[in-house]
Amino acid sequence: MSDPNHMPVEPPVFALHDPISALGERYKRRFIAVAPNGGRRTTKDHPALPMTPETLAQTAKSCCAQGAAMIHMHVRDKEGKHLLDAEAYKLAMAHVERACGDNILIQITTEALGVYTPEVQRQIIYDVKPQAASLGFREFVQDQSSEAAFADLLKWMNKNGIVGQIIIYDTDDLERAEKFMAKYDFALDQTSMLYVLGRYSTTPNGMMQLADFVGRKTTPLRDLMVCAFGQEEVAGVTAAATFGASVRVGFENNLFLPNGEVAQDNAALVKAAHTGLEAVGLSAGTAGELRQLWGLS
Repeated sequence: MSDPNHMPVEPPVFALHDPISALGERYKRRFIAVAPNGGRRTTKDHPALPMTPETLAQTAKSCCAQGAAMIHMHVRDKEGKHLLDAEAYKLAMAHVERACGDNILIQITTEALGVYTPEVQRQIIYDVKPQAASLGFREFVQDQSSEAAFADLLKWMNKNGIVGQIIIYDTDDLERAEKFMAKYDFALDQTSMLYVLGRYSTTPNGMMQLADFVGRKTTPLRDLMVCAFGQEEVAGVTAAATFGASVRVGFENNLFLPNGEVAQDNAALVKAAHTGLEAVGLSAGTAGELRQLWGLS
């Protein structure tokens, strides 16, 4: 009889660089990130959607209790609109840190949302100096003229111990990103990416996009995370997890449980994702383990 604790030589993953070396015996861990608000929805869409530092902290604490290792954070202005502002980020981060301590890792967004330029998006990283930030590749690298500035940002982030998670919306994005990384001598096996399955307007296409990503030969990444939209969110990220990806869920992209009911709060979606991981023989990694993978102190 085979030893159930014995690690296979080639675990079932795609697009990842040597997860056994990265996580050791914890190679079956997948990290759950919660994206609790985004920049579009408000409490009019769901009363439990967090829009203030205080409610972000409460959400982070409840999601951490259900297995979230990271919070993907958006902040808002006084009118509730999407905001890229260093002081607003620092205030929200302080509230989350007081509520959760080291039990959750904070990642800020740099999303433009049609409001901010790449210059402002880059500057928010320099001003906030977070532990982690998401970076939409197609927003930062719109053409060749913007490549060098993005490369300089990534080099500065690497030097200062800030993890950039590059957001990829389709295989065209991925091909462009790979060429960019090679051109500027960035190692993909030290790179974090987030694959986006579907869109707000085309949710049913998400699972087909997963098939496109899985079927494409790509240089292995250090780590990969996947998010999806609507009621198929948990199904999509669980399927991706079986191929090695960590998962992101939350009210930014979805308000519904897998059974079609409206989720009570973000923690309910994190719980559903955690249950999905366990159903396929995986487990949720901790914030400490994610920091270890990302080389954060």
